[in-house]
Amino acid sequence: MFRIPSVLPILSVLLLLSFWDPSESYLHGPGSLMIENLKFTKPCPEEGHNYHEETGNFLCVIETAPECFTACQDYGCSEWFFLNIVSAHNTTQWSSVRCRCIPRLGLCMYNPVPPEFRDFR
Repeated sequence: MFRIPSVLPILSVLLLLSFWDPSESYLHGPGSLMIENLKFTKPCPEEGHNYHEETGNFLCVIETAPECFTACQDYGCSEWFFLNIVSAHNTTQWSSVRCRCIPRLGLCMYNPVPPEFRDFR
């Protein structure tokens, strides 16, 4: 017996992929999450940590979690993300951690900056 239904899902995926343009994807296209040449710098509290409206990132490293949480609250993020590397009350200084406020969700994120996004050593 000839089985057409088992071939249809594979063909439909191949057809869909033939029209997909990765340059227009959610991560790299217009309105994407990634910004070309996005770099994080050393701490700069005197500049308001250089908040980037489009991504919600503070482009200057914020060295302590409480300082990050305070900065996030200034932009409407009052929930400390449960997967952050430390508690919002931990005062340990970190030299390569980024702070991000996602106002739409009200979340404050605090996680390591990958080396390729650091503009410092």
